[in-house]
Amino acid sequence: MTVTAPELIFSGIYFVLVFASTLSKYRELEIYRKLKPLPVLGLFLILLYHAAFSESGVQTEKARYYLVMGGLLSGLVGDILLLNRKYFKLGLLAFLTGHVLYITAFYAPGWGKKIFFIVIAFAASSLYFRIFSRAFLKKNPDKMRRLYLIGFYILVLSILFIISANFSINYGKAIGRWVIAGAFFFSISDGMLAWQYFINENKIKKIFISAFYYSAQATFAASAFYLFG
Repeated sequence: MTVTAPELIFSGIYFVLVFASTLSKYRELEIYRKLKPLPVLGLFLILLYHAAFSESGVQTEKARYYLVMGGLLSGLVGDILLLNRKYFKLGLLAFLTGHVLYITAFYAPGWGKKIFFIVIAFAASSLYFRIFSRAFLKKNPDKMRRLYLIGFYILVLSILFIISANFSINYGKAIGRWVIAGAFFFSISDGMLAWQYFINENKIKKIFISAFYYSAQATFAASAFYLFG
């Protein structure tokens, strides 16, 4: 994997934008609405630049690379939509689309020794959904449909984690650690976001949600660099 000077500059700008977005969210500043989508947009532009000026990578891995780009673009759309609560379903659909693209990007055959990850992922997601659904129904007893939608979203997150774990085993530590970390960070950020959005808002929690979310997108983007060469 070769990283050029412009890509390093873009990466530095990304982390500055992440810090500014997270800080403005914590302080509940109006500028947060303008800053929130910028870090993921920056990641997308970095990958776009790399694809335009790099000639390395085999065809199969290029396909995975472009799927990761599609996942980032879906996340960018989701970031913009979720700035307004009335677009919650559309925002959730955008992020679901992104997760499906990531699942497709990191799918790898062979499941002989991966039952451990399947059990862990579904056990953890089932436990979380059980706790979340009880708290959700106490506060929102008339919104069962929304709870089903959230449950489906959690299921997709579990599948993403399992696929990522399987990919990391098949492709080795160099790229695998980025992929499994991205799936883990998404599970944490989305789980905390659902609780923050529907159960109980907390200013400190906002920092962790942003940190895990931007880390998830950044680690998936980093994995794409390995894929493309």
